[in-house]
Amino acid sequence: MFFRKGEEPVPLAPAELARWAEELYAASATEPPLRGAIFTIEQLELHAKALATAHVLGRRRGGGQLLKRLADSQRVIAQCHDLVSGAHAAGRHLTPAAEWLLDNHYLIEEQVDLAKRHFPRGFQRQLPSLKSGESSGLPRIYDLILELISHVDGRVDGEALGRYIAAYQSVTHLSLGELWSIAIMLRLALIENLRRVSLSMSWQRAHRESALAWAQRIDAPGDTHDTPLLVLADMVRENPPLSTAFVAQFTQALQGRSATTAFVLAWLEQRLAERGQTIEEVIRAESQSQAADQASMANNIASLRFVNATEWAKLVEAHSATEEILRAEPAGVYGQMDFATRDQYRHVVETLSRRFHLGEEEVARAAVALAAARHAAQSEDVGAHVGYLLVDDGKPHLERALRGRHAASLPPRLALRELQLLGYLGPVALLTAAIAAWPLIQSWRASYLAWPALALCAALAASQCAIATANWFASILRRPRTLPRMDFERGIPDACRTIVVVPTLLTGSKRISEIIEGLERRYLANRDPNLWFGLLTDFGDAAQKRVAGDDALLELAAGGIAELNGKYGDGAHGRFFLFHRPRLWIRRKAAGWAANASGASSRTSTPCCAATIGIASAASWVTFHS
Repeated sequence: MFFRKGEEPVPLAPAELARWAEELYAASATEPPLRGAIFTIEQLELHAKALATAHVLGRRRGGGQLLKRLADSQRVIAQCHDLVSGAHAAGRHLTPAAEWLLDNHYLIEEQVDLAKRHFPRGFQRQLPSLKSGESSGLPRIYDLILELISHVDGRVDGEALGRYIAAYQSVTHLSLGELWSIAIMLRLALIENLRRVSLSMSWQRAHRESALAWAQRIDAPGDTHDTPLLVLADMVRENPPLSTAFVAQFTQALQGRSATTAFVLAWLEQRLAERGQTIEEVIRAESQSQAADQASMANNIASLRFVNATEWAKLVEAHSATEEILRAEPAGVYGQMDFATRDQYRHVVETLSRRFHLGEEEVARAAVALAAARHAAQSEDVGAHVGYLLVDDGKPHLERALRGRHAASLPPRLALRELQLLGYLGPVALLTAAIAAWPLIQSWRASYLAWPALALCAALAASQCAIATANWFASILRRPRTLPRMDFERGIPDACRTIVVVPTLLTGSKRISEIIEGLERRYLANRDPNLWFGLLTDFGDAAQKRVAGDDALLELAAGGIAELNGKYGDGAHGRFFLFHRPRLWIRRKAAGWAANASGASSRTSTPCCAATIGIASAASWVTFHS
């Protein structure tokens, strides 16, 4: 390199600098920046439809080409950054694109790290790849994103991206994996384009340094008048490339210096005339090239920031054909679930699609069809929800339907549970026997009375080790399954209104004040119109049913609830309730119901009691279970 970071700038010899510049120039000629014709959004939509028609998928899936390309891009960009940093340290004039790279190199490094972290090595094999063309063997979605960046000069925005993807899917649907990979493919494609722009900047920087070195030799003071001519002769013999960067820098360095330099510029003008160019045209072309590099660098960096700021989950759901099919289930529950649950359902569809070699839309339609059949027979049954067929006991129904078998031909649920139990206890028994066998064999000479005791002790000790080993393997083979959840982000609907009840003991006035204050904090953090709050209270253990001071504590708690209802009342009825349970005589000892839950004021519960004291009579909708 011409400059090394952290060291004094050491210029290379003109011949070495020229060779290095030629290598960069040749590499840049084969990989120019992604600059196609700039399209409007309508033209992008037409181009996306044309791509969907032209794309032909191959059977072979790519390996790690994209990760290798990413590592190479990181290396090239880092080298260009070092070159620009060295030029800046030496006081050289930087182009606008070089200044952009110098100021935003940290962002590019951050995006490269994110790309490596979010793009596992085996993930590319799961994406459909192209059979032919320049992107043969690469993922289809990567080629789609490259085309987008090429025709917007690296400037990506949400509206253009959304309409571009929607236009493509109007002809051919993208898989869920491809939709989720849009963000990572954007990062990879933008970094690839930055690599190409950096490569162009590098050879241009090298050509400028080469031109400056020749100009300094020509204009160097000497004892004889023919020194510049000798340097020009050397320059003619070495024949440096007369690129726009070289000519612009060379002309600027020698313009108006002396009569000898004027002769050199005349020679340069003659050489350019042989190619049908003038110095003015070359300088104008260099200015346009710098402007194009600056625009590309700025647009790509701005798009990297866009990738960070975009909520990709919304884009995936908006353009997923699987999402649209699942939302059409007759029960109407899928659309009311939270994003994590919906995403879990979609991943199951994706997994079944790969397993049975079917389209994701076909799997989703099969699940919705089975749920619709159950909904028509019994709309309130749990099997009417598509989630029962994707993540619950109805999944074997769906698998048999996908295989072409009758969906009702299932083994009994009890038999399945027995097989699962056998699958756990069988390895435990085998491991226990294997571990306990060795000490029992060693103690075969023991007496008939001692040997059974030794066998029992060995089996007990071995079983502990066997159970721990089986549990460890089970945690590796079976992942924990999260429960499906509803989405109450926009509020709790009327059909799901609920009450949060806090169990506690009435032990003193200070304790009651803390309880009431805690209940108020819970309300202020969850001010939903369909959410109520209550206290489930008991007195402490005592030798008799009533103790002096109980009534005062109960009145203090009731007063606190009444005060909260007066402070936050909505005009209809109170939002806070008090549920109190009296002492009962249990086994010749008076005990409170909440004796085992003493101090559990931070826990929520469903009220289940034999007697209640309500502050507001509007709690008739609350259901109590005994």
